[in-house]
Amino acid sequence: MRIATLKLQHFKNYNDEVFDFHPRFNCLVGLNGMGKTNVLDAIHYLAFTKSAFSLTDQQVLQHDAPFFAVHGTFHAERPMDVSCYMESGKKKIIKINRSEPEKFSDHIGTIPLIFTSPYDTAIIQGASEIRRKLVDGTLSQFDQGFLEDLLEYQKVLRQRNTLLKNQQSQSQKALHGLLDIYDEQLINRSITISKKRGQLIGKLTPLFEKNYQVLTDGAEQTEIQFMTKVLTDSFRNDFLEGRKRDMISQRTHSGCHRDDVDFLIGGYSVKKMGSQGQQKSVILALRLAQFDYLSQQTNTRPMIMLDDIFDKFDDERIGQLIMLLSDDDRFGQVVLTDARPGRVQQLFDNEQAVRIFSIAHGKKIK
Repeated sequence: MRIATLKLQHFKNYNDEVFDFHPRFNCLVGLNGMGKTNVLDAIHYLAFTKSAFSLTDQQVLQHDAPFFAVHGTFHAERPMDVSCYMESGKKKIIKINRSEPEKFSDHIGTIPLIFTSPYDTAIIQGASEIRRKLVDGTLSQFDQGFLEDLLEYQKVLRQRNTLLKNQQSQSQKALHGLLDIYDEQLINRSITISKKRGQLIGKLTPLFEKNYQVLTDGAEQTEIQFMTKVLTDSFRNDFLEGRKRDMISQRTHSGCHRDDVDFLIGGYSVKKMGSQGQQKSVILALRLAQFDYLSQQTNTRPMIMLDDIFDKFDDERIGQLIMLLSDDDRFGQVVLTDARPGRVQQLFDNEQAVRIFSIAHGKKIK
């Protein structure tokens, strides 16, 4: 999978710009704040129908602009045109080859994509929700059934929590009748979702271990640990018996929305004991493991986007990464950003399959 052309209109700090990408390496260089990351986020919009940075659609619209539009042409087995368009104050429109999907979720997985950015440090240090999103985002790119279960679970969970917060407006009979319905749905979908998450972690772990060893040239033992209370014999009873507590706290305590993941080196949690260098290597090894797994599942090479990745590693680690990504049999298109043009020129000095874009103030200057 690769992107051939990208057109931006009133998207963040881009007024009207077109990018023609190389099938292999593409480097966006320029000072911080010039708009390099915005190009990556536009591609993310076309793959996942939303920003990679939890921005609302209104937030990516240029100030005082009547609309924003992102158009991309992708090549895999056949060309595919994808457009994302929104007029101010109206609903967003997604079109694939000029046709709108019935649901945005139907499009997820059509463009396999791995994206790493400085915000990925939250995968280690942040809330469990971030780690679940990483797992769910991987599964959703090839398992439409999982995505549908997840979206339905999230809808029912919101409904149950709303009911718990407004329980005084219901009679006890009506309240418990509705809770019975919600509980059965949440229990069953929790089991389905957590099983698939656990299976994914089991398959990602050896890929993660292999990539970590390559990146670090080390002998440290690494592991991804999946933590859930859903896949226990007592889960159903625990969920039902927790209703009284849920009614008091007005939120749902049990279910797959409590699942978490931990990363271990030498048997110790990276979050608690890992150095900054180890944490950075864990994140990159994890993203490469995602790439390898999606390649296996989709029988194609996902796009890779690396935002400001070089500033996080020393020169030796950077060289190892570029050498790794230069394997044409394993990797396809790579789009990356860097604030130091000289470094990019040096790294790709002997690489013919590269296109370098200089970015300044939302414009492509060469």
